[in-house]
Amino acid sequence: QLQEKIDDYEGQIQNLKRELKTQN
Repeated sequence: QLQEKIDDYEGQIQNLKRELKTQN
């Protein structure tokens, strides 16, 4: 269960990184 949460957080991080790249 913990691994699933970690994978979900990693996915959110990747989305945030993508948003930052498009803003710059």
